[in-house]
Amino acid sequence: MISKVKKFNIFFVEKEEELLKSLQKLGIVEIENLSFEGFENKKISKEKIEEKIRKIEFLKNILIEYSEKPINEKIFIKEDEERKILDSFSIDDLFNYYFSLSQEIERRKKVIERIEKLEEEIIPFIETEIIFYNIFSLSNFNFFIFSLPYNQKIDEINEDLYIEKIGENPKEIFYILLFKKEKKEIAENFLKEIGGEILFVRKWNKKIREIFEKFEKVKNKNEELISELKDKISGILKYKKEIFVVYDYYISFYEFLSVKERLGISKFVKGIKGWIREKDINLLKDTISKILPESYLVFEEPQEGENVPIILENSKLIEPFEVVTDLYGRPIYKNIDPTGPLSIFFAISFGFC
Repeated sequence: MISKVKKFNIFFVEKEEELLKSLQKLGIVEIENLSFEGFENKKISKEKIEEKIRKIEFLKNILIEYSEKPINEKIFIKEDEERKILDSFSIDDLFNYYFSLSQEIERRKKVIERIEKLEEEIIPFIETEIIFYNIFSLSNFNFFIFSLPYNQKIDEINEDLYIEKIGENPKEIFYILLFKKEKKEIAENFLKEIGGEILFVRKWNKKIREIFEKFEKVKNKNEELISELKDKISGILKYKKEIFVVYDYYISFYEFLSVKERLGISKFVKGIKGWIREKDINLLKDTISKILPESYLVFEEPQEGENVPIILENSKLIEPFEVVTDLYGRPIYKNIDPTGPLSIFFAISFGFC
């Protein structure tokens, strides 16, 4: 069968020869060169990179939110295409544009939320013809707006008080209680006796129905504008490749600088990358920790299109026939190892010969 392998990167500052000799002695890795080009020549602070990452993460979240399908964050492109994106793509401009759209959407959502709270406040009185501003303007009279449970009736009313029903809902009935200013104590005692709950009302200068209709128009207008803004934001989907490429770059750059800080040096001296079987990872970790305790070791899954080394792993009986497989060429990674079936066919064919 074909062994599962992983890619590894080691960053270190010394003991290169000792490390290479140990890896050669172990015989468990296939080494490639590791270049720092693109990082060491960049004069940018860690704080600036953190700011870039925050901006890109904002754009990533918008991508995920506005995508109709789950987004695969793995992007496979050629090195020259990646370099072109990194050189020409402006994250700052894109962030400023979509951040302003997002802020405007949130602002209009708050407007709608505020309107809905006001509508909830006035909807019980939508059928009344009373204009509350006029009541507030009375010079010799005061009033209370209060509610009672739907099934509760008012039996007796003091002759100094005037009560009128002004609205209802399935649970409550709403009343206005009008009285002369000097009769306020009588009004308060009356409400205590019947268990009326005093409600707050504003000085609306029009009929409640007219105000409600105006609120609905403003709310609908804001909902239309939000829909238009969301259409604009959905345009971010065309920048998916650029966003994820730049994000991966700055994340790697940030890790690079973090390790530099941890090691207390201005830059790395050496780096190695290569391939290793999954079952040998712990052995590599132990070896690295003994030789280079201050190094940085990271593992990655093989990506589509990479030249992954093919390591065959068969029983002692089948292993000699791997040479036959090599004659025809080893299979692609994650395909089936043909050595087993080929060994049977080869033995039978040789027997016939």
